[in-house]
Amino acid sequence: MRHFRNQSLMKNKRPAFTLVEVMAATGIMLVIIMVVLTIASQTFTAYNRAMSILQTTAESRHVVFPLQQDIETAIIRNDGNIWFQVEHPEPVGNVTAGNAPQIMLFSASHDRIKYESGAVDRIPGDVCAIKYQITQRSPFESPGELNNQIYGFYRAMIDAKGTFEFALPHIIVETGASSENRDPYSFWQNTSAEVLDANNRRSGQNLKRWATEKQNVQASNVIAVSLVFFYQNIETGNLEALAHESIAGGTKTALDKAGIELQMNTYTSSVKIRSGQIIIDNAADAPKSAILKSVNIVTTLLSPEGSNILRGLQVAEGQSKVSQTQFDEIVAAHSTTYTTSARFSN
Repeated sequence: MRHFRNQSLMKNKRPAFTLVEVMAATGIMLVIIMVVLTIASQTFTAYNRAMSILQTTAESRHVVFPLQQDIETAIIRNDGNIWFQVEHPEPVGNVTAGNAPQIMLFSASHDRIKYESGAVDRIPGDVCAIKYQITQRSPFESPGELNNQIYGFYRAMIDAKGTFEFALPHIIVETGASSENRDPYSFWQNTSAEVLDANNRRSGQNLKRWATEKQNVQASNVIAVSLVFFYQNIETGNLEALAHESIAGGTKTALDKAGIELQMNTYTSSVKIRSGQIIIDNAADAPKSAILKSVNIVTTLLSPEGSNILRGLQVAEGQSKVSQTQFDEIVAAHSTTYTTSARFSN
């Protein structure tokens, strides 16, 4: 009987894992965990990169699409007055003056405000004064906080009524009268006018300050905007290009590689356009006789990650402008450039 019981116990006894087997199983498990973590990390990295690209692309559309549409519907009347102007007055933080133009034009914009708050009648007219510019400030409620000091692209549009009452009388000069300080830039710099606020209520505003109010934010993290004008030289009949001196070399190289041979002209600070003429750097006594054909719009945006790094440096250094070397490194690693083209309707 005892022998039978011992045999029964031996049959029910299960062999245990050896230390070597436990260590081998643990090692295999660790390898599996590391593989899973690596795949998960790569997946999250790819996801974040894709979301960053999507966000940056979406922001770029808020820059190039409105500007493209406004240029294509721009009004340039044959009356000798300046209807389209680009100025590079000063740097904006680390963004050089060449990459920070102020673009002013008049356009029958598709998204213009058509009704005032509480009004039944539609605002008459369709021509609106519009200004684009890059500014570094906070679009939020804490403008003094350095971590909120971001680069943004602003689009300020005066409704048709305000344009008719304030902007057009400023730029339209009677034949024989002095046109000094009567261009779009001087209007936006020094004028107070009635405009529509975010609630479509009309109020008096200093235009230089109002142009960068929260209601006019178009896109964030914009660190460069450039325009390349293409026009036909009336005197020679040749197609020529005009770009700011900071990008003219690169633009010419790109055109040459594409097999497009044309004369590249440059400007330093200012382009003024009136019907049949382009005035470069305020040389009003020697305008170019030209028929505008199109303009290339080139814009560069920081990714959300690049913007966060930049704002972190601003906070660490206690100022909104970091060293140019740091800024250039962030731009090189965390920026994307977009290009589109707009045709002038002559």
